Amino acid sequence: MTTLYRQRCVLSAATILGLLTLTAVGCQTSSPGEKDPFFEKWKVTAEQSRGYSPAPRKRSIEAEETGTVTISPAPESETDKVDLPDQMISLKMHNTEVSVLLRALARAAGQDIIINEGLQGRVNIDVDKAPWDQVFLSILQAQGLSYERDGNILRIVTLQDRNQNLKNLETEKKIRAKKRELELTDRLIVRVIKVDYANAGQLRANLENFLTKEEEGKPIGSVLVDEHTNSLIISAIPDDLTRIIPLIEELDRPTPQVQIESHIVQSTKAATRELGVRWGGLREQGNYFIVPDAAQASGLTPGLAGSATVAQSAASGFMVNLPATGVAAGTENLRGLAIGIIGQEGNNILQLQLEALETQALLNILSSPSITTQDNQVAMIEAGTEIPFQTVEDKEVKIEYKKAVLRLEVTPHIIEGKTLKLNIKVTKDQPDFSREVRGQPTIITRRAETSVIVFDGQTTVIGGLVEETKAKGEEGVPGLRQVPLLGWLFKGTSQDEDKQELLIFITPRILPVRDGQ
Repeated sequence: MTTLYRQRCVLSAATILGLLTLTAVGCQTSSPGEKDPFFEKWKVTAEQSRGYSPAPRKRSIEAEETGTVTISPAPESETDKVDLPDQMISLKMHNTEVSVLLRALARAAGQDIIINEGLQGRVNIDVDKAPWDQVFLSILQAQGLSYERDGNILRIVTLQDRNQNLKNLETEKKIRAKKRELELTDRLIVRVIKVDYANAGQLRANLENFLTKEEEGKPIGSVLVDEHTNSLIISAIPDDLTRIIPLIEELDRPTPQVQIESHIVQSTKAATRELGVRWGGLREQGNYFIVPDAAQASGLTPGLAGSATVAQSAASGFMVNLPATGVAAGTENLRGLAIGIIGQEGNNILQLQLEALETQALLNILSSPSITTQDNQVAMIEAGTEIPFQTVEDKEVKIEYKKAVLRLEVTPHIIEGKTLKLNIKVTKDQPDFSREVRGQPTIITRRAETSVIVFDGQTTVIGGLVEETKAKGEEGVPGLRQVPLLGWLFKGTSQDEDKQELLIFITPRILPVRDGQ
């Protein structure tokens, strides 16, 4: 089993004993109700160094308030708005002029009618108890005529005149719409509003939907972005401004910040098991462990510990089974993923135990990064190297680089100010020089991706990324071990196993809100 080298200074037992003695003496000299100024000073310093989330500032953006501006559609034509009479009529005529017949129909329905003197044509009609409007429209259609209504007056026109009148009405409609647009444009108000926290470009796309539209769908006014000052230049009618400005005040607020603390540890199987046993249980209230394949403790369901006294101390109980078991495949075994949650009170103990195991060369703390990000924003940490690869393309030798890095991505989402949903992605790529292809090392990739929900300050654990390799060797007396049949008396074989597990401890903390003024 491979020994992991220490990367931190060894803390001697005498130093630890001295610190504990000083702490005990300090606690005895102070009364229970008093706070030690020394510890309070450093406590405040630690809290301030962690950072804060900015508080929203109070702002008031003035806009001229007016009544609602409504762009009414163009008026409908009188022909479409007023219905024709539908009373029942009976009529019988033979070889009668169209103008005479239409006047007779108008008198029967009490309608005023205007007919062009040049209207010609004769018609025969014989109807019995038919609706007036159907008879009227049938005669017009048979003669290639149409009608227009002007108030209560029916005006008989030819189809050519009708089409020309419709074009004239459409032109008049566009003129009225353009006139209304010009009237509203004259009332446009320009406001420059500085955006503090939101993305001005995204805010602009949302606000443009609240501008009044023309009939063609084009907005009246505009919303522009000044990237130099991260400001919005809004040109809109007063009524639109009264809707847009409250939206800006509501959307341009600071986003809560989350500090992500993590420990990325590479350990041996024995060290992982020891760490899992030590974290088997804590005497605390609340949901502290959710780990697949956990052994049963205190009558609780395996893999889940709820609000109960699990164990008397962190050194007893077996709530967590580490390392996680897996299925061997060939000479390598990449084990499954185990996810756990450690309560807030145990974070400092966890760090101490990790450092203690590192001093014993039982594990290697690869990295302990800490990064702050905004709610719903990705926090990414990457460390490693790039390995050159030689490629040949069209008889031309090229050098390309491939990353062999440890990459951690965490996206926090705050739920009701005290719970967080974490989307976690962990990738560890490393070169394997024992397996070369044309002199180039292969890349071993270990990747984990999950989504968990934890309380503020809890630690979630990702483990089970175990790489197991086996190597065979031969030793013996030179020359004699190669003698046929008898050579086995002078040689021996050995088999080495190397197991390393990657553990990731992630602790999110919601930073408190503090006014910067």
